[in-house]
Amino acid sequence: MKPVMYILSALALSFIILNISVIFMDLPDVAIWYISGISSIYIAAHLGFSWKLVYDILKLRQHHEERTQEHSTTGLLNSKFALQYIAQGIRHANSAEYPYSMLLIGLDEFEKINQRFGRHGGDIILRNVGKSIRLICREKDIVGHFQGDQFIVGAPKADLDGAVALAKRIHNKLTNTDYPARGGSTKVKVSIGITSAPPDLYDRDRLLQTATRMLKQAKDKGRNRIYAEGLASVKTPV
Repeated sequence: MKPVMYILSALALSFIILNISVIFMDLPDVAIWYISGISSIYIAAHLGFSWKLVYDILKLRQHHEERTQEHSTTGLLNSKFALQYIAQGIRHANSAEYPYSMLLIGLDEFEKINQRFGRHGGDIILRNVGKSIRLICREKDIVGHFQGDQFIVGAPKADLDGAVALAKRIHNKLTNTDYPARGGSTKVKVSIGITSAPPDLYDRDRLLQTATRMLKQAKDKGRNRIYAEGLASVKTPV
């Protein structure tokens, strides 16, 4: 970067000197055309460099913004941005009049995994569980880390039946996968709370409150199961 700046600075100084010469000296037409050509080259080089600098700054800013949206352990969206995108999705669902569902996924007794494999081993499992959830969900679904051992999914155009079907696929995948960690591997147990709303009925916060309540019921009723608003329960394991 510095050599380029030095060259441009030298060109700028030459540009100033040459233009002063044109003003205060009686130069032939050939010299004036020569000076004009040099000036044009300088201006083009300066504009090109300026646009390149602006482009690089914007790319760095975009990269930084993308990185700050990630949860450091799982690599998924962090809770702030996941909830923000879910809120946007719900507003769009309301205006377009299609349903929107939310899943809150919690690993059961995850503290035992941390005790067995250590905090770093637990983080590895948490990250791989997040990857599994992301792979099962559709590309348009919002998948993020919510808090602790919990994940959140926003599912546009998914009614209650669609959300339950998605939750079953997630539950089946997570509970039947051996997740490697330091010195071994383990399966996980998972509880999932589901809520689904038709257009204009719920906002993000109400959906989140209901999904949280459904997740709590799933854990209170024995863990490793799915509870959905509007259904007695989706008895699992499945």
